[in-house]
Amino acid sequence: MTRVAIPSISFCQTGILRKEVLAKYRDTRFNEEQRRMTDDELVEFLSDRDAAIMGLENLTADMLDRLPDLKIIARMGVGLDNVDPALLRDRGIRIGWKGGTNRQSVAELMIAFSVCALRHVGPLFAEMRDGKRPRHQMGRHLGGRVVGLHGCGFVGKEVVRLLQPWNCTILACDLQDFPDFYREYGVEA
Repeated sequence: MTRVAIPSISFCQTGILRKEVLAKYRDTRFNEEQRRMTDDELVEFLSDRDAAIMGLENLTADMLDRLPDLKIIARMGVGLDNVDPALLRDRGIRIGWKGGTNRQSVAELMIAFSVCALRHVGPLFAEMRDGKRPRHQMGRHLGGRVVGLHGCGFVGKEVVRLLQPWNCTILACDLQDFPDFYREYGVEA
């Protein structure tokens, strides 16, 4: 039977995720303290476990040397910045990660923050909170504007799709080229 440990605070706070994991892996250990663990606490938490679902936690070579039972790490979150794939590969530990799982929510936030910035929502809210009634700085529209994207991966592509109704001119810069996507959505690279 696979023994799982989940130190990721955000994962442990999400009831549906806990339920789904427990349905497949009854022997699952959750971070019930809801706080970031020290390195030693994390090693203790992961000891005797075959699998871990990690969030922002880092595992060093020294820590991995103390976790001989660990066989697979699933990454929850964006990218693999806090995981060293070569370090894991050298120890025979597999890594699971699926890119783009949060693209919709991040793209929506990007557009929401853009509208808030264009409309000066932060300063206007602060004035209203202070009892003032601001009558200036109504801001600008998003429609028809030039929007630049630094990166056109999972999130960037979703932003492009969501911006279509606003008839924006979209500029994108990415290490990779996506000519078919750019052509379909009128993106200038």
